[in-house]
Amino acid sequence: MVEPIELLARDDKWQLGCGDGAIFAPLDPRWLDVPGFWDGGTIYQTLVAPLFTVTALDEEGRELGLKLQSRRWTPAELTLEYRLSNGVTASEVRTVHPGGVFVSEWRLRALRRAEVQLVAWTAQPDGTAAALGGDWRGAFEIRRPGVDHAGRPTPVTIELSTPGAPTSWGAYVAVGEPHAPRWALT
Repeated sequence: MVEPIELLARDDKWQLGCGDGAIFAPLDPRWLDVPGFWDGGTIYQTLVAPLFTVTALDEEGRELGLKLQSRRWTPAELTLEYRLSNGVTASEVRTVHPGGVFVSEWRLRALRRAEVQLVAWTAQPDGTAAALGGDWRGAFEIRRPGVDHAGRPTPVTIELSTPGAPTSWGAYVAVGEPHAPRWALT
C-alpha cells in the first residue's frame, strides 16, 4: 500500500515548512543541489541566509567531490542522493522543524571501507565575528543583524549543532566571507 504523502512526491519542488513560521522556500534557489540550506531560510518573515552547508572530507582532510544523482520532494522532506568522488553514496534528508530548526540528516553507503568526515559549516556577513560563542555547550551560537520583510532591523541568533558530541569544532574569523558554499574558499 502506498503512503498518501508518497503520492505527492516530485522532483521539481523544494519548499519545506512546519507550520510555525519557519520555511525553506527560496524563489530562485542558487544552491539547491549543494548540501544544507545555503540559500537560507525564513523565520517569521525574516530571511536568514546563508544558514549552513555540509562538506565531506577524506581521512586526510581533503574535500571529497559530491555529484548530485537525484532530488525528491514531499511536503515532509527533501531527499538528495549524492555520489562522492571516493565512490561512497550519500543520502541527505532536509527537513524544517518547529522553532526554526533546519535539519540535514545523512546516511552513507559504501561497498568497501572508507573514512568520511562530514563537516557542517557556515559563513556569516562581516561584523558578526564579535558575536561568536567561545565555548562548546552543545551548539555553536552566532548573533547577527537581520532584516525583516518590511526592511526593519531584526536581531538573529543562529545555532549550529550536531546530534551527540562532535569529534571537534572550531570558529575562525576569515577576511571577507565566502559567498559560495565552497570548502576551498574557507
